[in-house]
Amino acid sequence: HDILLPSGDQLASFNTDASLNNATLALSLQANDYRIDTQTVLRSLQLTLHGNMAQHELNATAQLKNNQQILLHARGGLSVAAQLGDTQWHGSLTELSGTGALPFNLNSATSVTLSKEYIALAAAELSVAGGKISLKRNEWTPHHWRSRGSFTGIGLRFAQLAQTKRIASEAQEALRLGGTWDISSAAQLTGDLHLFRESGDLRLSGAPPFALGLEKLQLTARA
Repeated sequence: HDILLPSGDQLASFNTDASLNNATLALSLQANDYRIDTQTVLRSLQLTLHGNMAQHELNATAQLKNNQQILLHARGGLSVAAQLGDTQWHGSLTELSGTGALPFNLNSATSVTLSKEYIALAAAELSVAGGKISLKRNEWTPHHWRSRGSFTGIGLRFAQLAQTKRIASEAQEALRLGGTWDISSAAQLTGDLHLFRESGDLRLSGAPPFALGLEKLQLTARA
C-alpha cells in the first residue's frame, strides 16, 4: 500500500536500514514514486551513509520524473553542541551532477555548512546548459538569505538539443546568455540581476526554423 505523508503527499515504498557498531554508523535508504496529488515528482531515491558521527561519507542518487538523474557525494561530520539546535554539519560537496533534460556538473569540491539556523555554500562553479555558473556567496538563516554569482555561455536551447542529439551543429547557434546577480532578503527583497546576450540567436520552430536575428539583448532588474 502507498504511504500517506502528513502533508498529503504519497510514497509507493520506503525502506531504510541502519546500524551503529563501535561508533561506526551505516545507513541505507530507498524511496520510490513520490507523488504530489497524482503527479510523480521523484521516481526513486537511494541514499547511503557510512563512517562515524565525526567523519562520514554520503552518496545519493535521485531519478526525477523527466528522466533527469542527479548524483551527489559529500563527506563531513557533525559538531554536536550542548543545545541540540546548535548542532552543525560541516563538510565538502565533492560531486553534484545531473544527466537528462538539463545536464550539469559541479566542477570542483566546495565546502558546505548546515544547521537548523544556518546554511552556507562556499564559492563553487558548475557547468550547465553548455556554459558555467559561478556561485560567489550563498547563505541562509531564518531571517536573512543572500545569493551572489555570475553565469556565462548559458544556452537557451541546449537541453532540447541534448535530447535530439543535434548538439554539434545547432548548439553553436543557440542563444547564449551571460549575467550577474546579487540578491538578498531580510525585511524585504533587495538586489540586482543583469542579463545579456553573448552570442547566438533565438530560433523559432517551423519549416524551416526562423531566426529572430538578435544582435543585442539586455535585461537589468533592481529591487
